[in-house]
Order: sequence, then structure tokens, then C-alpha cells
Amino acid sequence: MIADRCVVADHPRHTAERLVIDPRHYDGPATPTVAPPTPLGRLGRRLQELAMMPVERRPLDLHAALAEAAR
Repeated sequence: MIADRCVVADHPRHTAERLVIDPRHYDGPATPTVAPPTPLGRLGRRLQELAMMPVERRPLDLHAALAEAAR
């Protein structure tokens, strides 16, 4: 990622990761041209917590909750 002609983030290429999302790229204060991101609500924070858990540690009812939240 480049901003103001400077590299602000560098991601490895040709890896198994199909999508790299780093919340630090989106958090931060407002600038004269960019508004700050809207804080996550309760459901958004919970989904973020669930996504950060290793798959092998997620109980089956958690997968059901994820599916329900995605509807």
C-alpha cells in the first residue's frame, strides 16, 4: 500500500493467503480529507473476535452462531 508516495504497508505475494486484512490499515484519526472509521457495534466486535479464534478451537455451536450472524 502506498500513501503520499511512501510505502505504508507491504504484504507477501504468492502465498496461500488470498486476502490480507490488517485492521491497523483502517484505524486512525480523521484527516482533512478522510473521516475516521465508524466504530464496530456489538455484533461487529463479536464477529471480529470469532474470526480471530483458531479454527480448531471453535466449538460447533460457534459455527452455528457465525452462520446465523451471516444471514
